[in-house]
Amino acid sequence: RVLSTPGKVLVGINQYTLFMKFIFRFCLLALLFTSTESAYAQMKKKGKCNTTDSEGNISKGKCKNYVKEGMWKTYYPTGALKSEGKFVKGMCEGKHVEYDKKGKLVSIIWYSQGKHDGPYITLNEKGDTTESSFFIMDKLHGKYYKSSRGMTLRGNYNEGKKNGLWIMKQQTIVDSVYYVDDKKQGKAVYYFNRKLNYERHFKDDQLHGSYKQYNELDGSLKSEEYYNAGQLDSVSRIYDKGKLWRERWYEDGKPCKYDITYFPNSDSIREAIYYRAPGVTMVFIDYSSPGKLNKQIWYGTNMPDSLKSYDRAGKLVSRITYLPCKIPHQVVCYGNYNIIR
Repeated sequence: RVLSTPGKVLVGINQYTLFMKFIFRFCLLALLFTSTESAYAQMKKKGKCNTTDSEGNISKGKCKNYVKEGMWKTYYPTGALKSEGKFVKGMCEGKHVEYDKKGKLVSIIWYSQGKHDGPYITLNEKGDTTESSFFIMDKLHGKYYKSSRGMTLRGNYNEGKKNGLWIMKQQTIVDSVYYVDDKKQGKAVYYFNRKLNYERHFKDDQLHGSYKQYNELDGSLKSEEYYNAGQLDSVSRIYDKGKLWRERWYEDGKPCKYDITYFPNSDSIREAIYYRAPGVTMVFIDYSSPGKLNKQIWYGTNMPDSLKSYDRAGKLVSRITYLPCKIPHQVVCYGNYNIIR
């Protein structure tokens, strides 16, 4: 009878939904409270203690004031030793080691007052070192080495900051960068197949100075750019088989002066863009063949003012002038065509 009444159906459904939400929240809080009490109950004020984590690993040792004290060992659910190390007032102290499920050494880490302090070494299942470093109160200091999936990284730290030469190797790739107080400084080089691929310069962690890239096959110069405080500055050039193909100028990261593209294996201009100010185009010129104009576009404030088109012989065939809203205002055709206004 209740379900036959639309209004009562709605009320019944809403009340049921609220009731179920209340039951769900109550059960969740009860579960969290039980888990917290269970974990706390495993720690005693004094004496032997056992704890179990969510994966079923069992840790055994002594407690003092409800925290770990002295030597503790953790075991896998199979009973195999997982890790062992000393604790003082609940914090890791001294040498701690960890093993995999097969009993092979996985890591050796030293602590002081709960902080990394001393050697830090990890190994793979073959026993090869995958990471080797040294800490002084949680700060990396001294030589650093890391190996992962065929990649190796070597360098030095000084009180947590990278300093000196850092080298990354991966198969046929070698990348070397110099650091001062955790910032890239000076020349950095990148090799591919034992050939110099590109070289760049840094200042205070930003690209600064020349940036050159070389052809992987013959080692010829592929491109060269210049940076000032991380922004392109001065002339930038791109080469094709050792021949200049494109030349651009920049100022504070914006194109300026001109941007010229040449015909392949030629000194003749293919396209040219000239700027009235950094980032503000003045004229675009396009050539159909060396010395033969194809198109000219003049700009006001980065919007076209006029367009001139030429035939293959380089003769002017049309001229279009534009309104500020890019709408053609006047079209003039030359030769056998009449003027269109």
